[in-house]
Amino acid sequence: MRGAVVRLRCVSFYALVIVLLSACGMVTERSVYEGIRAQQKMRSEGHVTKQLPDYDTFSKEREEISPRR
Repeated sequence: MRGAVVRLRCVSFYALVIVLLSACGMVTERSVYEGIRAQQKMRSEGHVTKQLPDYDTFSKEREEISPRR
């Protein structure tokens, strides 16, 4: 009986770890855009270039110019 309790605790612990770690790997449009924006900002240090707007501004602009579905 004790072995079953230990096994249940181990399975529960591993399930919790898997669920928590999977949340860390979520890739969203925002994260991809912010990654590209950060790379552009890093590469353009010392140069005068137009910076990408933040994601909220980008999203609003994109909604305005894209046709409604």
